Amino acid sequence: VLSFVYPAHFLHEDILTQLINLLKLDSNNNSISPPILSVLTYIGKHKPIGGMFPGLGSTLIPLCQQFAESGSPKQAKHAVRCLHTNCTNDSDAIFDKVLEKIKEQLTFDSPHFRCAIVSLGHIAINMPDKFHIPIKNIVSRKV
Repeated sequence: VLSFVYPAHFLHEDILTQLINLLKLDSNNNSISPPILSVLTYIGKHKPIGGMFPGLGSTLIPLCQQFAESGSPKQAKHAVRCLHTNCTNDSDAIFDKVLEKIKEQLTFDSPHFRCAIVSLGHIAINMPDKFHIPIKNIVSRKV
């Protein structure tokens, strides 16, 4: 809650490093990462982490990609939002990779089907102009 009101107070490298380390620990327990991803999203709305601390951004991006591609639906939602607010220059390439992985997982046999649907929906909500055509093609062919 404090990161929503005072995001500038969390914009320190040591604090962000601790939050990202907590994300790395959350491989089996899905209850830790959604609130941490929300905190990182609020901080990124103030100033993108990838722009302020490129080293931390390069650590955060693969974690968010992993959650968006194969996490729980709640992790996928928050990971897409976190990527959207914290990526600065190469967001198109990052989301292209995520969309390619989502395309592969949009089958009823995939264990990550719900995650793929949630990620696709939140990419469409957060970036409606950037990925309008690819999302339209994915939905018309796969869903």
